Amino acid sequence: MAAHSWSPRQGTIRSPSVRRSSLRRSSSLPGHSVARAGLTPDRVREAAIKLVRAEGFDALSLGALARELGVRVPSLYNHVDNLDTLRAAVSASAILSLDEALRDAPSLETIAHAYLAFARTEPGLYRASLRAPNPENTHHEAAALRVLERIEEALAEFSLGPDERIDAIRGLRALLHGFVELTLAGAFEMPRSIETSLDSVLATFRRGLEAPTPGSRT
Repeated sequence: MAAHSWSPRQGTIRSPSVRRSSLRRSSSLPGHSVARAGLTPDRVREAAIKLVRAEGFDALSLGALARELGVRVPSLYNHVDNLDTLRAAVSASAILSLDEALRDAPSLETIAHAYLAFARTEPGLYRASLRAPNPENTHHEAAALRVLERIEEALAEFSLGPDERIDAIRGLRALLHGFVELTLAGAFEMPRSIETSLDSVLATFRRGLEAPTPGSRT
């Protein structure tokens, strides 16, 4: 599978395997030329992010983006290969935003609350950040690895072997994602704060990480 990438220097959001000439798809429609629209790769990407923040990741389509920019869909093909490459670029940006939100969260509890706060504040970007990166897309892959490193750093206080560390990372991500999705769906309506419930769940998770593993010395 070809990698998808975005780079201002390249001047487009595209897959390296697609020739630039193949993207010139009658983009100069009457009243909607690229020059008049002022389209650039940055503007296309920023408009896509704006759309995702306002309406959600599932709402991102080339048609919706064209309406947001006031152009016709063919005009976009001078700056983006297709919807998949655009989604990959938005997802990479969303992951970087999540990484920034987790930057000052060095512990299990602080990173969990920062994660929840980001998802509640930016639900569209949160869901965009969940897209699995193509391993051949180094920009997207690097962004995802940075978030995993944040989580791993937050778990560094626990004495975990390599396999246990992987299990803990997966367990924490699953815990937080389930908590976030139920929160965003409005499923937690009982008379107790969501943050307090999260602290209680994290306390149980912490005790599990601190407990000696079967067969270990006490």
